[in-house]
Amino acid sequence: MEALQVLVGGRWRRPAADGAKDEVSGDQPQRRPDRHGPQWKVTEQSEHLEDRHLEDDGGQASDGADQRRDQQHLTTGASEFLQLLRVGGRWQESPHVARRYSLAGPRLGAVATPAAAQLPGAITVADAGDRLVADFVGLRDRRLAQRRRTEGGTTFGRFLAEGDLVTERALRAGHRLVALLVDAGRTEPLPTGADQAIAAGASLLAAGPDVVEAITGSRAHRGSMGLFERPEPLTVAAAVGNARTVAVLEGVVNPVNLGLIARSAVAMGVEALLLDPTCADPWYRRASRVSMGEVFAVPHAWLDALPGGLDPLSAAGFTLLALTPSEDAVDIGAVALEPDDRVALLLGAEGPGLSARVLARADACVRIPLSAAVDSLNVGAAAAVAAYAVGRNRRERP
Repeated sequence: MEALQVLVGGRWRRPAADGAKDEVSGDQPQRRPDRHGPQWKVTEQSEHLEDRHLEDDGGQASDGADQRRDQQHLTTGASEFLQLLRVGGRWQESPHVARRYSLAGPRLGAVATPAAAQLPGAITVADAGDRLVADFVGLRDRRLAQRRRTEGGTTFGRFLAEGDLVTERALRAGHRLVALLVDAGRTEPLPTGADQAIAAGASLLAAGPDVVEAITGSRAHRGSMGLFERPEPLTVAAAVGNARTVAVLEGVVNPVNLGLIARSAVAMGVEALLLDPTCADPWYRRASRVSMGEVFAVPHAWLDALPGGLDPLSAAGFTLLALTPSEDAVDIGAVALEPDDRVALLLGAEGPGLSARVLARADACVRIPLSAAVDSLNVGAAAAVAAYAVGRNRRERP
C-alpha cells in the first residue's frame, strides 16, 4: 500500500516512521504520547494560515475554547485524520465524527469524483469569486454588524447556518433555504429537509476544499453551509405572545454567550429572547452554531434602549427579576411564584453585568447562591440556572 500523505502548510508530506526524517521536509517529526497516536510537526506557515481562519466575531469577545481548538486543528488533526480514514476514503468512526471532517480537506485514498456524479443537480463552483456564492462570502459576522449600524440596517435579508445539524434545525423552524454549499466529494445524505427545499427551488452548490475554505474562511466545517432567507423582525408583542418566562439581555455582545443563552432558553423553558440594541445578533452564524440551532426555535425581538425598553413588559404584567452576584440580592430560589405569573429574567454581559439603571428599574434583584470559591457564572450558565429556578418556584395550584 502506498504511504499516506498529509497536507501541511500547503505541501503534501509523507509521515515518516519513528526516528526517521520527514521525507519531504527533512524535519525530525515531533511526537508525544497520545491515545490518538503520533503527532506531526506543523510549520510556521500552516500555523499562520490557521490563524487567519479563526472565525470573525465582529471584534467581540471570542470563545477561548473555540479558538484553542482552531489553533490546534492542524497539530492534532493529522493523527486523528489518519486513524479515521483508510484507503478508499471509508470512515472507520461514527457518522458525526466523519461529518466533522467532510469539508476539512481531501480524504486520503479517495478518488476525486465530479459533483454531478455524487450530488445530482449540484452546481459546481470552481472559483470563490463566483456570484453564486457572493452571499456566503459577504455574510461574515463583522459585515452583519456593520450593516446593522447603518440606517434601516436591522434586516439584512439572509443568514447563514453552519453545519448539517444547524441547517436541519433552521429548516425545521420553517426558514426558507436559498442555497446549500457542500464539499464536492460529499457522499453522506444531505441535511434532513434539504432535498425538499432543493426540489422547491433552492440551489445545491458543490465546491472543492480550497474553494470552500476561500468562501467561508475556514476548513473546519460541520458538513454544509446553508444560506437562508431572513424573516422580518418580530415586534416585542409578537415575540412575547402568551409567554410566561422571557429573558431580557443587556450588552451581551459575544455571539458565543448569546448562543449559549439561546440553547439554555429552549432547554429550561424560556419562551422568548428580548435584546437591547447593543447585543450581538442571534442570526450571527457563530451564535446559531453554538446554540446548536436552537436559536431558531425561540422567538426574539429587539427592545428600545434600556431601561425604557422594559416598559412594555411591565405593562404586560411581567415581574422584572434582575440577575446580579450582589450579596444584597435575594436568593432566586426564595422567590415564590404562582403558575400564571409572568417573569422577565434580566441578564447582563459577562463582566460588567447589568447597568445600574436597569438594576434600579427591576422589581427585584436576585442572585444564584454559589460556592465561596466562585464569585460568578458565565452568563449562559447563569441563564440556565435562573430559568430552571423560575420554573421550579412556580407553585402548582391545588
